[in-house]
Amino acid sequence: MSGVNRRQFKRNFVIYFIVLVLSNTVFFITRNGVLRAYGIEPLEFSYLEIGQRFPFYATAMIVASAGISALLSLTDLYVIPRIMHARSFLLTLLSTFLVNFGLMLAFVYVFDNVIHRYFEHLNGGDTIRVNRAELAISMIQLFSAMIISRILIEIDRKLGPGNLWKFILGRFYNPREEDRIFMFIDLKGSTTIAEKLGHFQYSKLLRDSFQDLAVVDQYHAAVYQYVGDEVVLSWSAKKKKNFGRIIPAFLEFQRRINSRKDYYIKNYGLVPEFKAGAHVGPAIISEVGTIKREITYHGDTLNTTSRIQDQCNVFESHLLVSSDLHRVMHEESPYEFVTGGHIELKGKKKKVEIFKVKNEFDVVA
Repeated sequence: MSGVNRRQFKRNFVIYFIVLVLSNTVFFITRNGVLRAYGIEPLEFSYLEIGQRFPFYATAMIVASAGISALLSLTDLYVIPRIMHARSFLLTLLSTFLVNFGLMLAFVYVFDNVIHRYFEHLNGGDTIRVNRAELAISMIQLFSAMIISRILIEIDRKLGPGNLWKFILGRFYNPREEDRIFMFIDLKGSTTIAEKLGHFQYSKLLRDSFQDLAVVDQYHAAVYQYVGDEVVLSWSAKKKKNFGRIIPAFLEFQRRINSRKDYYIKNYGLVPEFKAGAHVGPAIISEVGTIKREITYHGDTLNTTSRIQDQCNVFESHLLVSSDLHRVMHEESPYEFVTGGHIELKGKKKKVEIFKVKNEFDVVA
């Protein structure tokens, strides 16, 4: 499993697990009353003492939740993407639920049989019939939990890794300042390429390129936003390790593009190249909008990063970084840097010193 898949697996697993644990907790609390209302005696009441029931509930709940979460998370990574490429959105949605529900049903059936074998052992080996009504009630509860989990996973993908729980806790309601690292990545020669390919092919090119950008996830990069042919990545500046992930993330993205050059040449007649500018500093993060809500960053740090990226063509460089970023980054990075001197940036009164990676073309190859 690659670094990207590991991180996505972990995020999905956590969401599935938390929702399933909460759902199962509510189910076990209300279970006895629901079953007795339908004249069903809970199976464990006949074989476990009162003091043994809570450990049994807790163990069964955690094991079942972890097993289902792992199974569904693996399905999300390796099965669902193939379905999405082959069918329409509606068929994809229906197929996703059918596949997940089928796997969950199989897991619950096997798990339920294991529990019954355990109680049969306590019963001296006598066969205990599976209560289909109880199994049906538990499946309805699990199916509801799966739907909630899928909604939360889609929200997590929309907001970006790590922002779902902050959003739920209201961390973005009031503006607050954070020290962030930003990287603006832009397609080189975008205007010429758009005129050559036409709007539809150009849009497909961007889609394929930004799908390849997923490799930056293994470097803990968060995709802040897509703006036309530009994408903005962000890292927390509180973690010193993130300063050593900036250059590798961009270079890995370009390597990924180059590794698929045959595909790009076949479909678009070119291999896309990207340029990037990176900077670090304070930014205000806040949730904005009424008709459409969005989490946004504001501040001079973003403006400076954008202006640095604009200088890539001037310095014939794929990647430029500010002196503020270089001051911390060179301690965590194995790459050599060359100063580009102090330059004036549009909208800035003071000159800014920039650096580029030495022999970057050899590094990318």
